[in-house]
Amino acid sequence: MKLPPAIMAAAAAELPNVRIHVVPEDTGLYPGLQGGFILARMPDGSTLGHIDNQVRSQTVSGGPEIATLRATWETILRAALPRRLSLGMIKEAAKAWT
Repeated sequence: MKLPPAIMAAAAAELPNVRIHVVPEDTGLYPGLQGGFILARMPDGSTLGHIDNQVRSQTVSGGPEIATLRATWETILRAALPRRLSLGMIKEAAKAWT
């Protein structure tokens, strides 16, 4: 059985090494609308990025690409709700699916 995205997000958001933030709908245009991405810190201390868009996905590890993703993440965080409020909204959405 495939779980709805809100339920999977609620479970993932509870993990200590995962940060999921909700950006309010009234924020308007912000960099997160360009497509999803992941920044992952590896055991050796390096950072990998994974970028998704409408055409393809791409893994990056170069300094300039990682710097761009970090700057984008910081911009998104400025528009996003705090983690606790975001988690509450995600849990509320998950309840609608159960």
